[in-house]
Amino acid sequence: MRGFIHMLEAVIAGMIIIIFVMNISSGMHGLALQPDMSGKGYIILSNLDVQGKLRNYTTARDFAGLESEIEIFGYNHSVQICDPSGCAGSMPDAGNVWTANYIVAGDISFDPATVKLYIW
Repeated sequence: MRGFIHMLEAVIAGMIIIIFVMNISSGMHGLALQPDMSGKGYIILSNLDVQGKLRNYTTARDFAGLESEIEIFGYNHSVQICDPSGCAGSMPDAGNVWTANYIVAGDISFDPATVKLYIW
């Protein structure tokens, strides 16, 4: 009879541990599902720079043309091109916005500009 009680205690302890682990792991899933859109935005800008498009749009201060090159499925986006004199482009009016920044040094001369990609 004592062996049966020890076995019953072990089963109950195992069930308690399994329930505890399931409760802890279910709370972690919500954190893991949030996308890193700032990182994706940086990758998008970096790929445009590798293709040679980003520098051309930035030196021409053509934020509308640059914005048309970017496609992010399921999200809205806008682009700003900022230099020491100010920024051209629109800033979003939304609550949860991811921002990716990419610095371009210029084309022929040193003319630094920051490209800001807003994703919401």
